[in-house]
Amino acid sequence: MKNETAAETRAVELLQSILDRAAEVGADMVDLERVPDGLEILYCSGHTGVGGLLETPELEAPLIKLIVRRARLHRKAGGSFTWKVQGRNRTIAVEEYDSFGEACFRLKFGRAT
Repeated sequence: MKNETAAETRAVELLQSILDRAAEVGADMVDLERVPDGLEILYCSGHTGVGGLLETPELEAPLIKLIVRRARLHRKAGGSFTWKVQGRNRTIAVEEYDSFGEACFRLKFGRAT
């Protein structure tokens, strides 16, 4: 139980880092996609994107679990949640999609409140 709590805490910190980084680079969405080498994090603005692989692969499952839980995706492909990004509450719309048999996630920024 204690390890699950630690993993959940690290997943929250990782999601915070991903969303803050997206805002810093002016991205309007983030794609999380499994590739042969791990989880790819792609920061997108319009038709342009830049990213890399998750540096802590042990956090992939807790991160995905956190996103699914927060966006209430258990039985549907889309949802949303509110998250504080750079000090402002943002609605994050989440779409789950399939890529070569793997579940992938697109997180889109809504307006800040």
